[in-house]
Amino acid sequence: MPTRDKNLVAAPRLAPLRWLTDMANIGSCELQSRLRQTLTGSALPMALGCANSATVALIAYFRTGSSVFLWLALLDVLVLCIRWAATSPLLRPWYADLVLLCGVSWAATTATTTLLISLGDDLDLIILVTASAFGSCAGIIAHNFAAPRYALLQVIMIDVAFKVAFALRSPLFIPLLSVQAVIFVVVVRWIMRRQRNTTVRAIRAEIESRIQAFNDPLTGLLNRRGFQARADEMMTSKTPLTLFYLDLDGFKAVNDQMGHAVGDELLRQIAQRLRDCLPETTICRLGGDEFLILTPGMDRRLAQSTAARLIHAISTPYLIAETIAKVGVSIGISTVDAENSDLIAATALADRALYQAKASGKGHYILADDVAGETCGANANVLNHAFGADI
Repeated sequence: MPTRDKNLVAAPRLAPLRWLTDMANIGSCELQSRLRQTLTGSALPMALGCANSATVALIAYFRTGSSVFLWLALLDVLVLCIRWAATSPLLRPWYADLVLLCGVSWAATTATTTLLISLGDDLDLIILVTASAFGSCAGIIAHNFAAPRYALLQVIMIDVAFKVAFALRSPLFIPLLSVQAVIFVVVVRWIMRRQRNTTVRAIRAEIESRIQAFNDPLTGLLNRRGFQARADEMMTSKTPLTLFYLDLDGFKAVNDQMGHAVGDELLRQIAQRLRDCLPETTICRLGGDEFLILTPGMDRRLAQSTAARLIHAISTPYLIAETIAKVGVSIGISTVDAENSDLIAATALADRALYQAKASGKGHYILADDVAGETCGANANVLNHAFGADI
């Protein structure tokens, strides 16, 4: 189903976090949102990280008796609680900010634990916290690669804690540690950028594949499958919808006399005019020179004025390859009932009204309510096949 804006993961509100997770150069909003989901979508990595660091801190507390390690363990638990609380509706606007801040806070407690243990004399604890720190860095790189700046901040905090403790113990190794730190940052940055680029290519390919499945390649409008999916989404609200069934007048003559290339460009320009006339609506190229438009329910007067506006917009001449092309349009209008939500029946009624509009001289619109009540079973069967075959 086509992705809707309401499903997109918003960028953080706080400016420092926006900078740390900047994805402006990635591409579309949907692509950026999908990458943000890798950062904030699951609480499991945070739960595992906090559990690991809290365990190390508690072991240090029982071996040394220092209450500092107990407080660090409690801070890890608090961070995890805040991470879970961020999913509540009350905190939802700040969800991304809270999740990212929890990640930085967890890295800070891990770094502090690493520093304090590494400055001590318990060799077993030093080995344990070093292994834990390296594991934490690996987890950060694997999980937060979509935002290299954010991941680097976390990794550097933990790595610096270990290196500072080692440097204080053995100042002679400071030059070597400095060189290692630079190499470490460069390599980690390279790994994350490569992994992000691979992920971006995979997501972009998926988006393009979905667009091809749901959109008409010539005009960019929805195809039948995409229209049905979007209509199903709109009909869940159980509110009336208005359906416009459009058929171009004179398009075949343009195609025959001026060539298919001009005809294709004409369809593209018509699609753009439809978007301009009715932005934020569901528009479908049903096939050939037929279009469907589904909008929130309109009263009779508004539906008539909208149809008149569409006829005027589409009938305005087109300049294509220094040639003037002209077409008209006829429109049938029906209502999708709020209770039954029968799109096929509504389309059949609009098709019958469209037939009457063309029979009356073309360039007209007719509401289904104004058409004599005759059976339209054949039309309904044809439309049922048209939609049903693609779903």
